[in-house]
Amino acid sequence: MTPFMYRSRHPDHIPYEAQIDQMISTIKQTDKEMYLVTEVFGTTGAGQREVIGCDGSLLTFNVSVDLISDKKTTLSSEKAISLLSYYSLDGKDKTAGKNSKEVEFELPEDTKTTVLYLISSGHGAAEGGEEYNWRQHIIDLDAKEYIRIDMNQDCTPYEIYNTQPNGIYFGNISKERRSWCPGGPVPTRVINLGPLKKASIA
Repeated sequence: MTPFMYRSRHPDHIPYEAQIDQMISTIKQTDKEMYLVTEVFGTTGAGQREVIGCDGSLLTFNVSVDLISDKKTTLSSEKAISLLSYYSLDGKDKTAGKNSKEVEFELPEDTKTTVLYLISSGHGAAEGGEEYNWRQHIIDLDAKEYIRIDMNQDCTPYEIYNTQPNGIYFGNISKERRSWCPGGPVPTRVINLGPLKKASIA
């Protein structure tokens, strides 16, 4: 999330909530340490020039995290498999105007249900950048198309957090759908793949 915020104006913080039940089995591993990592980019050349007190400064955001658990919920038996981390669709694959990435993973046993969590950001403000291209993401499973996901978002709820004037939040923002919202979290899309058989899958 990258809001355009004027350091002396309110609101001066943004609350985000995310449900992370799928991470319970990782968090509960008592024999391992877990780290929560945040990556925050809070300054641009324009921000340094336009916001009083920020000239030449690298001031950015502070982040705090509260983990809230429901004690009535039993420990999930789900096991998480990481497939991709910070993979950039950088436009080098020009086939039919698409980017693609194939990932192979192994299921050690049959599953009653398999869920894919997709976190994909539309950052990219250059001419023709991803912010302005509302692509569909197509999920294939064993070379068969499984689902298509529209990546556009309504940025209206995040307008109040962008206290620095910018060329994005003006006029009727509800009519300008984008694939990334300044000040908005990158959504986690939940895709139920259903039961799968023990196998190596691409």
